[in-house]
Amino acid sequence: MISTNLINLLTLIIIKFIIIIILNNIKNYLINQSYYIHKYILVN
Repeated sequence: MISTNLINLLTLIIIKFIIIIILNNIKNYLINQSYYIHKYILVN
C-alpha cells in the first residue's frame, strides 16, 4: 500500500510540472506576439 505522503509528493510534482508547462506556453505566446508586433511595425 502506498503511503499518503508519497501520493502527496507525486501530486505536488505533477502540479509543478503543469504550472511550468503553462508558464512556458504563456511565455512563448507573449514572445511570438511581440515578434509579430515588431515585424508589423517594421513593415509599415
